[in-house]
Amino acid sequence: MSFLDRVKKGAEQAAEQVKSEVEDLKTRNEIVRTYEDLGRKTFELMDKGELANPDLQPYVEHVRELKTKLEAAAQADWQKPEPAAPADTPS
Repeated sequence: MSFLDRVKKGAEQAAEQVKSEVEDLKTRNEIVRTYEDLGRKTFELMDKGELANPDLQPYVEHVRELKTKLEAAAQADWQKPEPAAPADTPS
């Protein structure tokens, strides 16, 4: 086998390895997104009272606290007065 054949074979193997790793990463990302969707749906169902589970309740309360905190911060930002325009200084 010539040097170029070995390099070509090595490059093909590396490409296959990268392709496999990319597919694994895509699958892992899909799992994460699915968990996020599951969590969001679980929160919505518990918040509406359509699902009850004492093990999940602390998480629901924590999400509510975080949402309240964000809403308060947004309200505070909205109520801040606009900064005064800089005064013109004579030259």
